[in-house]
Amino acid sequence: MVLLTAGVVPLAYGHGLGFDSLTVNINGTSYDITAEIPTEFSDDSGRLTVTIDEAAGDDISDAVLWLGIVHTGEYIFQDTFFAPGGVAALHMGYRQGDTIIDAQRQDGVISADADGVEIRGPFFDVGGLYTIHVRPISINGVDITDDTLHILDLLVLDEDIHTGMGINNQSIQFTTKSYFDRISNLQYDADLGRITFEMPFDWSASRISHIPVIHQEVHFPKDFEEFATRGYIGKINNVTLFRSSVTVDDFTNIDERTVHFVILQDHINIIKSRMDRSSDATPDTMAFTLEKTQDIRSQLSAYSRNGDFQVDMTWEPEVVLPEQETKFIFTIRDAYT
Repeated sequence: MVLLTAGVVPLAYGHGLGFDSLTVNINGTSYDITAEIPTEFSDDSGRLTVTIDEAAGDDISDAVLWLGIVHTGEYIFQDTFFAPGGVAALHMGYRQGDTIIDAQRQDGVISADADGVEIRGPFFDVGGLYTIHVRPISINGVDITDDTLHILDLLVLDEDIHTGMGINNQSIQFTTKSYFDRISNLQYDADLGRITFEMPFDWSASRISHIPVIHQEVHFPKDFEEFATRGYIGKINNVTLFRSSVTVDDFTNIDERTVHFVILQDHINIIKSRMDRSSDATPDTMAFTLEKTQDIRSQLSAYSRNGDFQVDMTWEPEVVLPEQETKFIFTIRDAYT
């Protein structure tokens, strides 16, 4: 693997989940560049499709694209592909050891037909943030002198199981699901009623400007009574989050409680601003904290089965009494935005 270091190559960012796109200007012509990958892998494999099209809708006969895949700060794969019709389809599969590419190579360029290229190597065995670097070498047979790296982010669901000890020394299983990057170092402090965990994160303004939302989930058994409460306080790097950023879902899973962290881009900027005022050095992580609170709020939240929609229910007045008129308000919104 090659360590990814900062350089002088110009960068252009997109932003995404399992799909990302951006529009760029190359030699005076606007092009749409897209990248797509399954948000979950089955059998440790998935299809990565990178496409370049003229924004005006004119067809591209072919392109030569240099592609690099970055995970946890390192290039895990990089090579140059012939893309018929502007489409490079890579069938990626995990294997230990050296990377194997089932295709012919001509003048350093991997030849691919419309069905794509079979590639197997030490990648995509875990979820998290995968950054795709794209640099067009030629389009319609015309060499491209612009060496800008066009950057797209693809997020593969990362799910992990962690074990903590309850106040009576009982073993408790916590499950985390990350829709951004890999979660690590989850700790449960029974005395404080607090969960902490970390995720790699680049706090630069240019990076934040291309992240619409960060979504994390913490799952634990409903019968884990010492941590069961209607209210939680969430923090990132010791900055307290908005109450709307932390929601409880007791309905999606019969035996589990799910607590969602949903951090919008403007909230990320607020967190960074508060960090800048209180710290000399900017960390390279998001350090999450989830704490019990006695501040009971009149809001319940649930997510659709596929996780695409969040339904919030609030009511007024907060205390519901018999024979008293109560107003219930339902709000349905995109879970990611």
